[in-house]
Amino acid sequence: MTANVSRRARQLAAQLSERTRTTVRLEYHDSIAGSGRAWHIHWTDGPTRHQMLTLAASLTEDVPSIDIARVRLARSHTALGEAVAVLVWLNEDIERADLFPGVWPEFARDHVSYPDQGGERWSRRGEAVLSMTRGGVDLAVCRAIDARIRAEGWAGVLEWLDGIALGDKPLRVAR
Repeated sequence: MTANVSRRARQLAAQLSERTRTTVRLEYHDSIAGSGRAWHIHWTDGPTRHQMLTLAASLTEDVPSIDIARVRLARSHTALGEAVAVLVWLNEDIERADLFPGVWPEFARDHVSYPDQGGERWSRRGEAVLSMTRGGVDLAVCRAIDARIRAEGWAGVLEWLDGIALGDKPLRVAR
């Protein structure tokens, strides 16, 4: 790889960071899928994979040294970003709660952009969710939320989470 390509990758990462207001890294390394070496765009929370790929494609149109078709996306999530994403995703369409709770985090991560910038109320609710677990959003937490939805409706879930955020004792979920 030439110095020019590396310089262009750094410039692209800087442009993506500026446009997305998220720290973005471009790294050239082996792909997990065994498809050889490729550029990988790494970022946490921020835009969805689709949004990042669309933006990267628009910025690399005139740069033949970085083939967007071979770029791999590597979006990671903070625990709080994932918790907020699940809540926002359910809030947008409560009928999504009819899906198996184990898929909620993955579907929410793919759908919700910038979960880390959801606002103070959603952050507090996400922290309330995390107070029920030792790590990220897991099946037990999703099932607890699902049970609360079934018993009290979505408004009841939000009231419950707001109460936890204000100091009510969180429900410890059984593992």
